[in-house]
Amino acid sequence: MNVEKNETVGRLLAAFILLFALAFAVACSDDGGETEDGDTSPDGDLSPDGDSTDGDENPDGDTTPDGDETDGDDEADGDAEPDADEELPACDSGVYIRGCSGRVVDATDTPRAGITAFVCIVPADNQSACLNPVFTSDDGRFAASVPEDSHCMSRMAVRLLDPNSLAVMSLVCPLDLGNGGSPSFGDIRMIETAGVTRDSLGDAAQPHAIRQGDAVLTLIPDQLFLFDTAYEDIQILHWDASAHGWPCFVDADDPPDGLLAVNPEISAKADAHGAAHVSFPNTAGLEAGTVVDLYALGGVSCYDWNNEHIEEGTWTVVESATVSANGTRIESDSGRGLPFLTWIGWKRR
Repeated sequence: MNVEKNETVGRLLAAFILLFALAFAVACSDDGGETEDGDTSPDGDLSPDGDSTDGDENPDGDTTPDGDETDGDDEADGDAEPDADEELPACDSGVYIRGCSGRVVDATDTPRAGITAFVCIVPADNQSACLNPVFTSDDGRFAASVPEDSHCMSRMAVRLLDPNSLAVMSLVCPLDLGNGGSPSFGDIRMIETAGVTRDSLGDAAQPHAIRQGDAVLTLIPDQLFLFDTAYEDIQILHWDASAHGWPCFVDADDPPDGLLAVNPEISAKADAHGAAHVSFPNTAGLEAGTVVDLYALGGVSCYDWNNEHIEEGTWTVVESATVSANGTRIESDSGRGLPFLTWIGWKRR
């Protein structure tokens, strides 16, 4: 397990170093697949030249591949389905995807320019990889094209981050592939946090609390992988669904009861149970001692306590939490804590 965890450390270190250089690579999973044309690379690494996916960047920030023309109007307009008269090539398995697009907005629906978008794909052969990054244009739009040998796929997600600010909460959004073609993620809302308070850093081997709204994140700094970032850089956001709706990875018909975003992505060290805890207000009025599920969003190097990778964009149960003795809080269980921190939510069973 320690050997596997060391590999995780390497992936995280590489990701954070390149993030602050404004061009880091995203690892979609342990499995890597190198394509012949260099459009994708193992574990989401950038190709040697660092250019966007096999294409020239248009003035509006969209990209199209050389020699593999896509319908740029469809992408720019965010059409989720192929044209009615378009016959897509058949796939032995999976869905035929030419590319994808989307638009990033803020809390007031104003477009966010300069957001980095890493599109990660799982082709039909299940060797996942990430395309080279593209960036949102002035109108908040991004578009990416899929390499020819990866058109047939079973899954796609996009990782969005603001390279200039950790206060803008990063997101990983899965995409409904629908009938194929060039589907759209639609409008994706990225919110900037405010009003974060934190304990002053003292003994890094002791718990420190970070608060935003009614949510609390408690960390033991020296038991976490922080790398280029520091304890003082960590940002959290207690998500207000009534104001912003639900983020892209949440099923609005089956949402969590509470949701907390953490930026940047953080992992606990091997067997560092109790290094990361969350606490939410008991808005559901559950009785003291009630056990609830804790969900987390899979990311770059997100592994559960069994060292199983949580795929990019996957929203799944990773731990449990309990209503406090006085009935006012939902608190992650003291003997375990969370193995990683991205977006964390709780939901009654």
